[in-house]
Amino acid sequence: MSWFANASTDGDDEADSASEVAPSPVFESAANLSDRDLVEPTEASYLPDDPLTWELSETQFSSARGARPTRRLSGPLPDTEAGPPQLSSAPARQRRRRWLPVGTFLLGLLSGVLALWLVALLFLGPDHSPLPSPSPASGESDLVLQLSPAYLTALVTRNLPRAGLPGQVSQVRVTLQPRDLIEVTGQETLTLFGLALTRPFFLRVQPVIVTCHLQVHVLHADLGGLSVTGLAAMFEEHLNQQLSQQPAPAGLPAGFHYCAVATWTTTNGLWISYSAQPTALAPRPRGREDAGLARNRWLQELEPDPGSASALADLPSSSGFSASARRPQ
Repeated sequence: MSWFANASTDGDDEADSASEVAPSPVFESAANLSDRDLVEPTEASYLPDDPLTWELSETQFSSARGARPTRRLSGPLPDTEAGPPQLSSAPARQRRRRWLPVGTFLLGLLSGVLALWLVALLFLGPDHSPLPSPSPASGESDLVLQLSPAYLTALVTRNLPRAGLPGQVSQVRVTLQPRDLIEVTGQETLTLFGLALTRPFFLRVQPVIVTCHLQVHVLHADLGGLSVTGLAAMFEEHLNQQLSQQPAPAGLPAGFHYCAVATWTTTNGLWISYSAQPTALAPRPRGREDAGLARNRWLQELEPDPGSASALADLPSSSGFSASARRPQ
């Protein structure tokens, strides 16, 4: 037992001595290790895109493996507190949205009022009052013309389409009333998208004289049962323009300037009174005037024949002309 114990004890002592004698492992000093061995490689996508603004630098002392490099700004950061604080535009948008329905309602109300006022002005306006018509004074009327209802019907039928009516006029009838009133009835056919629409129309007009021409003043206008007296101003202007372009009545003697001075109506027709002013005669050419003077001087030098003078005096007048001879002095 003592031998076994001594042997084991000797073995332990040898092991301990061997462990003490064995050299320790050699480690590289920290001075031989580079920083690249301690830092993990950085991916290319992690690097900044703008090398002029950003500058990549590594720390000199890495405390642990796996530490990431830091970025250093080349310039100072902007001073965000220097300017006034920027307010959000959300409250302003909310205020605009709040007033938008109110503004839309007011705009619609104003448009409706204007539309009603326009309809009332054009279609619900009162009839026009008649204009004062002067009666022909004595001494101003030199010629009086009568226009029959048939002639007036043809005249109105020709001038109504030119007066601004969009459709075709047919079945026109002119009725003359006392106190300077003329009533015109008829049918107007308007074609829209291939459909023919026929509407009756009625006009009550007053004949007047303006600047030596016959004109009309619309008192009432009715189209399809709807009063359109408010729209009669345009129709009246076009119709008067057509009447002012009418020439003087044909068949009157030439050499006079005829001017209409008065008009009135009866159940038989329209009467127009004219004044006639003679126009100035054209001057005689100077060559002819000299020839006439020479001829008169030559006749004065001749001896008159009493027999020829008495013969001229005995000639009867023909065609409304009379001839007489006078003995020269």
